[in-house]
Amino acid sequence: MHKVSLAQPAMDAFKALKKGIVNSVVTAIDDELPFTVETDASDHAIAATLSVLGKPVSFFSRMLSNSEQRHSSGEKKAYAIVEAIRKWRHYLLGHHFYLITYQRSVAIHRR
Repeated sequence: MHKVSLAQPAMDAFKALKKGIVNSVVTAIDDELPFTVETDASDHAIAATLSVLGKPVSFFSRMLSNSEQRHSSGEKKAYAIVEAIRKWRHYLLGHHFYLITYQRSVAIHRR
């Protein structure tokens, strides 16, 4: 990891953004509303957001191990989906949910 130094205006903007995200997180969930799981992966990490009506409920991200980093882009994105569903199984089990991914090859497997 590289340490990044930010000027005060950038730090203030970052803190305001962080506060906005924290304040937008849903703390009470209506079980009648469908969830949305949005996932993505990069060369080094996977991430996902669980939301209801566009409002975030939970976030997930983690760095990939060296061996995981050697997988193809499609495999990493599919792995992000699997990990997100495992993490939020208690929310998703027995409920309809939408899955949003930005990997065309993963979307094709659904057909």
